[in-house]
Amino acid sequence: MSFDGYIFVMKFREKLVELTRGRVRKDVAADAGIAPGILNNYINRGSEPMASQALKLARALQVPFDWLVDDDSAMPPPSMTDSLANINDNALMAEVTKRWMRALKELQSAYERVAVYDWAAARKVLQNWDGADDPLPPDVQEIENVVRDLMTRVYIAEHWFDPRRISPVSARRLEADLAAAKAAAQSALATCPEVAKLDPRGILIEISSPAQKSQKAK
Repeated sequence: MSFDGYIFVMKFREKLVELTRGRVRKDVAADAGIAPGILNNYINRGSEPMASQALKLARALQVPFDWLVDDDSAMPPPSMTDSLANINDNALMAEVTKRWMRALKELQSAYERVAVYDWAAARKVLQNWDGADDPLPPDVQEIENVVRDLMTRVYIAEHWFDPRRISPVSARRLEADLAAAKAAAQSALATCPEVAKLDPRGILIEISSPAQKSQKAK
């Protein structure tokens, strides 16, 4: 695949968009041995892949695995010098650990931002917003970004990491971070119930609910 010589840094989702351009995504998913819905989630929702799924996509798209999952690498992809089949379990575990630490850091950053945000001021902004503007006014967009980031990071933590397959220490850390994210969401909603206008699917309310638990832990 040619990229006309351009070099620019891309994240995992953006790389998939370029690599599947002009191709039927259902066929790409079939080549990789994953469900089409999973590939669509990676592209449309920016979901984080498990290392094993990313490896399947790298093989199907014929690009280096480490390049595909490295959000700081640039386009175009480097040439394939080593067989992806030679990637061993140690390499996969190293990548899982790397992505685990990054996801936890991003989750912590998201809930800390929510915890210190001025929700009293946000309430005044949202009370004066009729909800019909497109694009969103800058002050409303800022609030939406804060809320969306928290929802995204909680979703990744709950659906990518299986507490049964990580160490007890890591599982406790994940549980503590999700509890902190829940508390931040509860506080935001208590001070600024109007924030629900930015969350028509009720995800933020679900996160803050006392009954909310990781589906993986069930």
